[in-house]
Amino acid sequence: MKTFTNFFRDAQGRIVIAQWPNYPLWIAIVCFFLTRLSIIGFWGLIISLLYWSFLEIVSGVNSWRRFLGFVVALSQFLKLLKLLLPTL
Repeated sequence: MKTFTNFFRDAQGRIVIAQWPNYPLWIAIVCFFLTRLSIIGFWGLIISLLYWSFLEIVSGVNSWRRFLGFVVALSQFLKLLKLLLPTL
């Protein structure tokens, strides 16, 4: 059970599951609403989420945040792959 709780603990021993969004995530939120208006919002959403996920993978506060960054990056890469290769 200790390993499970360590997955969510930061360097100070606090359990961190969610944090206040940083700038790339705020941009992704804005771009999400802009996707209804233009293709720029769609690409902005993908790029900002890829950047956010990179930041989480490299400097996430705990294993959960790094795992979350990996899952988001994987989903965005799969979305791009589906867009570029529609037969898959």
